[in-house]
Amino acid sequence: SSRTFTLEKNLTIGGNLTITAGELDTVNSGGTDWTLTVTGKTIIGPNSGAADQATLTCNDSDISLGAAYTADYALEVKRGGTFDGGSGTHTSGALKVTTDDNANAKFDFTSGVHTITAEYLSQNRFFELTAGTVTHSNGTITLDSAVDTEIQWTANGDGGPYNLILNDSGMIVRARNALTVLNDLTITAGTYNTYSSGGGADKDLKVTGSTQV
Repeated sequence: SSRTFTLEKNLTIGGNLTITAGELDTVNSGGTDWTLTVTGKTIIGPNSGAADQATLTCNDSDISLGAAYTADYALEVKRGGTFDGGSGTHTSGALKVTTDDNANAKFDFTSGVHTITAEYLSQNRFFELTAGTVTHSNGTITLDSAVDTEIQWTANGDGGPYNLILNDSGMIVRARNALTVLNDLTITAGTYNTYSSGGGADKDLKVTGSTQV
C-alpha cells in the first residue's frame, strides 16, 4: 500500500520495524513531533523497483533505532527505500544502504546530531554507505562506543560526513576507504587510525574545515 501513517503518540517498538511500502511520518495532522524508538532492526524499502516506495519521515522528532543492537545493521535502507532524517536528534546502531541502483535508495541524515552507539559486530562496522544516494544534510555524526571498528562512505550524493565527532576513550575508528570530512573533525575521546584492518592498507583522510583533538 502507498498509504501514509502518522504517529499520534510516542511509539516504542520492542522488536523490528520493516517498511516495504507507504510512509511512516512522525508528525501528526496537528503538527506534533512524536518520538520513535525501535530496539531491533529497521528496514526501509522492498529491495526492488523504483525510488520512494517506502519512506520513514523523521521531521524534528527524536529517533532511536537499534541503539544497542549489534546482531546486524540497525538501520538498512534498501532499493525503493527513503530515510528522510529531518532535523531531530537521532541515536542508532550501525547503518547501511543496500541497492543495485544508486538512484533508488536514499538516505538523508538529520541536520541535527546522529549518534551511533553500537557497531554491527560480525562486520566490524559503524556504517557502510557504499551504495544509494547519501546526503549529510550539514549535520553531525557522533561515534560513541568502546569498539575497534571501521566506517565506509563511497555512496553517491555527498562525499562524506559534514561534521564527524569521536567521543569514547575506548574507541578506535578506521576508514575502509579514503575519507573526506566536509566540515569539521573533532576527537574528544578515542582514536582515529588511518590504517584499515579490513582493507589491509592506509587510507587517506581529508578534513575540509577544522580538526580539533
